[in-house]
Amino acid sequence: MSANIGSANLIVTYLLKHDGTVAIIESVRREPELTPEQWATVSGIEFREAIERMKKIDPLVLCSATT
Repeated sequence: MSANIGSANLIVTYLLKHDGTVAIIESVRREPELTPEQWATVSGIEFREAIERMKKIDPLVLCSATT
């Protein structure tokens, strides 16, 4: 999944488990990627902390599609 966050995109990749009924966050990244200097700023540190919190979200149980 991707979402626009200002001048960048936040891309979250999920890993499906248990026959596709459970999704866990596999990775979270930003495009374009931040430079080392940007990661060192207050906003870069806050962004990194937010990514770490997202990675700790409990697995998502997916509902079956209705037909």
